[in-house]
Amino acid sequence: MVQITLRLMIISLIVFGLHINESSGQGAPDYLGGMKVTLTPDGSKYFRIVAWGQIWARHQEQVNPELTPWSISVRRTRILLYYQLNKRFLLLSHFGLNGLNSENLTPNGQGSASQLFLHGLWSEYTLIPSHLYMGAGLHYWNGLSRLNSQSSLNMMTLDNHRSSWASLGLSDQFGRHLGIYLKGSFGQWAFRFAVNDAMVHSLDEPYEIVEKQARYRGRELLGKKAQWTYGGYVEYFIGHRESTFLPYRTGSYLGSQKVITMGAGFFSHPNGTVTLDGEQLIGQNVFHYNIDCFIDFPIRFEKQDAITYYLSFARHDYGVNYLLQQDNSQVGTGTIIYSHLGYVLPKFSNKGRLQPYVSFSWRDLEALETPARSLGLGANWYIHGHHAKLTLAYEWESAMLQSNNESITLQAMVYL
Repeated sequence: MVQITLRLMIISLIVFGLHINESSGQGAPDYLGGMKVTLTPDGSKYFRIVAWGQIWARHQEQVNPELTPWSISVRRTRILLYYQLNKRFLLLSHFGLNGLNSENLTPNGQGSASQLFLHGLWSEYTLIPSHLYMGAGLHYWNGLSRLNSQSSLNMMTLDNHRSSWASLGLSDQFGRHLGIYLKGSFGQWAFRFAVNDAMVHSLDEPYEIVEKQARYRGRELLGKKAQWTYGGYVEYFIGHRESTFLPYRTGSYLGSQKVITMGAGFFSHPNGTVTLDGEQLIGQNVFHYNIDCFIDFPIRFEKQDAITYYLSFARHDYGVNYLLQQDNSQVGTGTIIYSHLGYVLPKFSNKGRLQPYVSFSWRDLEALETPARSLGLGANWYIHGHHAKLTLAYEWESAMLQSNNESITLQAMVYL
């Protein structure tokens, strides 16, 4: 399986690299970077506001037959602001809400699950204009993979691949670490590296420490021995180089650009997990690495059809037999292969554009007796590019801790 994945990456890059030429258009269709408010006549000082929301209607069989299989939820609602008040300084703030549903609504809106929280706040300083930058704060300049820095504004699939957010809720707050980062680009190369202060309380905190099974509680129980995490990602662009102004990676350009990238990344957290050896608590080093490729390729400009393709191979090591209990066999020590493929059909209507897609994940985790697999089938109807779209998706999972392993979801998304 591993050799097949690596061969697919190489073949994909060769085939599409032979057809690369100058890019047409910048960014996702209709995306102009949010609502811009200029503060000086020449526009050098400004701030931008980006706001978006995703509503889900889902059918999923429940363990309890008394519960209805249908549910309505606010999957995400976010507001992002960034401020360029000096040529050298950038400030970004990002806050929002995730997963609001009938089970975590509260009578007066004061419960933690139904409130907005801070997703990101960082300041960035230009070291070498157009090439090298340094920043600090609660940031999203993640290492490991492209999907670990995926934007929720323009995903091609219904949602991100959960296993790719490898540190979410374990050493970070919803995919964001407190730390210092260095990012830059030279020629066709781009990179990001970060040193972060690991979160003390993780999703594993309720679970008992036992022998021969790691728990992600190193910072809580070992203190400064597990304080720091390290991550990085390096990518090479064949042809057009994507913008690295913000960390959020685009899911699909809908044929507006020809983008071909190859990337490799890592994440390290010494003593991040713990287990028992007899009665002694011992730390285990967390280390992940990943290689991936991304292709967004217009086939015929006159027909406006295009494909979007992603393939990744990852080895995640959280320590012996690690499995995150709260995420249904998505996160654990082992080998993970993931891919998705979408096709934007030639434009046939003034009402929108259609993009069917398929996704597949294969996870061989130490704590599972057999590899877990998942399959997603869906279609996006773009009413106004990524600004207004509907997504219908069917998802199937072969190995979950709960019995419900199929779902059908309709998503409505709007962003400004």
